[in-house]
Amino acid sequence: MLLSSTDTAIQNYIDKLNELPIIYIDFSDLPSELKNFISRQIAEFGILPVEMKNLNDQKNESESEIIYIKFQSHDKYLNVEFKEDIYTIPLDSILTEPSNISNLLNLLLNDLRKNASDDIKLQSIICDKSANTVCLTKFLGTLCIFLYDKINFEGNELASFVPTLKDDKVIFVWDNYIVYADGSISDLSNTWKMKISNIPLDYIVSENKIYVLDITGQIIILNTKSRRVTFTKTFEGAYMIKLDSSGSLSVHTTKGQYTIINEKDVIYKEKTESLESSQSSVRFYPSIVDLHITPFGYFYNDIFLGEDMKFGYIKNKTFYLITEVGIWKINISD
Repeated sequence: MLLSSTDTAIQNYIDKLNELPIIYIDFSDLPSELKNFISRQIAEFGILPVEMKNLNDQKNESESEIIYIKFQSHDKYLNVEFKEDIYTIPLDSILTEPSNISNLLNLLLNDLRKNASDDIKLQSIICDKSANTVCLTKFLGTLCIFLYDKINFEGNELASFVPTLKDDKVIFVWDNYIVYADGSISDLSNTWKMKISNIPLDYIVSENKIYVLDITGQIIILNTKSRRVTFTKTFEGAYMIKLDSSGSLSVHTTKGQYTIINEKDVIYKEKTESLESSQSSVRFYPSIVDLHITPFGYFYNDIFLGEDMKFGYIKNKTFYLITEVGIWKINISD
């Protein structure tokens, strides 16, 4: 439920935060996604996580009852310093199985959990400046989140067509078109359907054309008015497509970037960035939404959107991502 910034429910929640036990955390050089995950795990124990820089200096000046924990990556390991002990976990084991860090925290913070208030569940306050709203939602890794630029948050009211499309065959819905896992395309009312590719990887719907990159590196351009494929060509190592304002399609590959002009001419434009090989995140498709999937959930820049994606679709140049948190709206007009 969206609330006013002066709503008493939010003020009462803020007042009750004083009843929660606090742990101060030095995250050192950890990636933001891992920091967010650790904070969310600590919150599950009914403990308020507060980030603090230069923890060692602060510890000498603080009272003994204040509790600290320090995380620091070293080579291929994560060191966790708590009280007088240091615990070491391989980073790869955290990326492949995040519960490894959760299990360690459970061991270390069990005594603090006993002091936590049972009637206070840690939440996040989302401040949406563009909509001039403030709301309470499940804890998203930090107490207060300010939405900016192109992202908004709203409740759980789904578009009417969403429940009927939530099956394994539907990959995505973009305005009036449905993309299926077998490479088929149809309109939203299912008056027509045709298979145009192998399993789709990346795709763009623009005006009366659908651009598809499938897992074999094949590019297909479909004219939705004539329902004819007007271009097809395979690009080895292709992993992403982009459409510019002139209608030229860029194909990003592991060897470089190609540009398709007028749906017929192909030129090698320039050497571009190599394929992203980060162990901690993979690209979300369609790539135009600029979302990243990590072992710790879905992120838009530094904002945690949820761990469980229930559905996603694009309507009128807005991407709607539905997670266990609620519905996130991302403007993709640029």
